[in-house]
Amino acid sequence: MRTHLKTKPQKVTDHSSGCHGLDGGEVHKVLGNGYVLNIRPAPSEMEALCFVDVLDTSGHALFELNEFAIGLHDATGKDIDGDSHPDLVIEATTGGHCCFTYAILSLTPPKILARIRNEYPIDFSEKAGKIVLTTRDGAFDYFQGFYSASPRADVFLRFEGGGLRDASSDFREEYDRQIAEARAKLTQPVLDRFRASTSVPGPAEIHAVVLTVVLEYLYSGRDQQAWQALADMWPPANLEHTRKMITDAKARGILAPIIHPAPP
Repeated sequence: MRTHLKTKPQKVTDHSSGCHGLDGGEVHKVLGNGYVLNIRPAPSEMEALCFVDVLDTSGHALFELNEFAIGLHDATGKDIDGDSHPDLVIEATTGGHCCFTYAILSLTPPKILARIRNEYPIDFSEKAGKIVLTTRDGAFDYFQGFYSASPRADVFLRFEGGGLRDASSDFREEYDRQIAEARAKLTQPVLDRFRASTSVPGPAEIHAVVLTVVLEYLYSGRDQQAWQALADMWPPANLEHTRKMITDAKARGILAPIIHPAPP
């Protein structure tokens, strides 16, 4: 007979109901197409505390996940992929501030639409009649060894043509607000001292602010402006190395599986 791990209930984020199974009760929901959603304490042989599966009418699993906290996100029931049918959104976390996993499932027909792992939670909101997923790319957390501050790299995603696409270039006003806020913190004396650094520049807060300007241009599809901003504000001795680090980090970040931008 299997035994279940017992612990106090854990929250995922404010958008989810959390892993109810950790509080002694289990979640079993019959979905509209006859599939069943189960969230419950994990069997003892599993590493993490919580387990979720979505089973068809024969008991075969469409989706399974073992994590330390799991919840049903409140975006569940919305038409995430634009096919006029409600979808299921499962949110899980390893605990603490990192990391989050999101599974977006269609029930008509049953399939996994996307599975996203990131250091930051995702917000699901309606913009211009479509659900847009908004988050920050966690690939730049602790960039170049700074642990007290990390630059912003905002990301906007939406479903187009049956797949998840990068829609960030449609939200340049949002990026421009962040860029303006960052630039307001960069007086000329501050930049002069920053550019005079001969190794990895500091302090951490200015390092993060300068990179925020660069990354917000880059993620909004304005590569030329991004690299010009880097050249204008970054210590020349460290410039090319940092540019390569930025390119490499973005290539392995949240957009790595997103091949094409969303069509206009």
